[in-house]
Amino acid sequence: MTSIVDNLKDAFKYPLYDIKKIGILAILYFIPAGLSLISDYIILDIVKQSVISSSFFKMTILGDLSLKQQATLIPHINLIFLGIIAIISILLGILTYGYLYKIIESTMNGENNLPKINSYKKMIKKGVKITIIGIIYSLIISVLLIINIKIINISAQSNLGVLGLISSTIFAILSIFIIAVELISIINMIKKEGKLSNAFKFSEIFELISKVGKIRTFGAIIISSFASLIISISGIILLIIILILLTYCGVNQQLIQLLIGSIIFALLLSYCSISLSRFYGLVYKDL
Repeated sequence: MTSIVDNLKDAFKYPLYDIKKIGILAILYFIPAGLSLISDYIILDIVKQSVISSSFFKMTILGDLSLKQQATLIPHINLIFLGIIAIISILLGILTYGYLYKIIESTMNGENNLPKINSYKKMIKKGVKITIIGIIYSLIISVLLIINIKIINISAQSNLGVLGLISSTIFAILSIFIIAVELISIINMIKKEGKLSNAFKFSEIFELISKVGKIRTFGAIIISSFASLIISISGIILLIIILILLTYCGVNQQLIQLLIGSIIFALLLSYCSISLSRFYGLVYKDL
């Protein structure tokens, strides 16, 4: 069995063999961000102008309004535009999940080239399955987070800081465990012809974890997350340098700076998501 480090090296080289696909996936990530920026500048500017011209502006500001009050200030046509942006973002998100599914699947089948971005209906179906799994496991983590926050608040009011620390530690451990189970559930689904029900056959999932080994299972998640964090920090540093250079060159428009930032973020997200999908496929392909 190949070591995790060797798998990681392979995974981070993998996207570079087909830079075109990094770009295509980055575009899919960028479009929702770009549309969101446009909506902020077009729609929120209208809301601000409406608030400024309103009779109650003297005693309030936009931040003090409820969401319902803010919504009444947005023209109906712009609310439709916001709805269209939301739908497009969800569809593109599902499509990207479908492509990452294909990467894991092709890797587990022994292929070394990035799969083609085609058969969009099948990609959407695969993406929907990943989305459903993600939502279910995210809800579990969200419930645990709420419980953790309540315990922290109680410990703060009772001057029992240790209780909050213990609760946060348990939450972190459980979160890593749930993420590991989620990942293995996706792997189990892909191995079993993509049937969604196999993602929730926990006896099979825990059997797979025991086959891989707990250290390898959790180690793969921690190491890959740490490597992605380093790449992300490097990207943020690069972004800061670019923004400083733009400001120095006289490009002070916030919209342009945000667009450039979004492009860099999309490229990084594309590269990391392809690499991690490849990595998980390599780690678990021999199961």
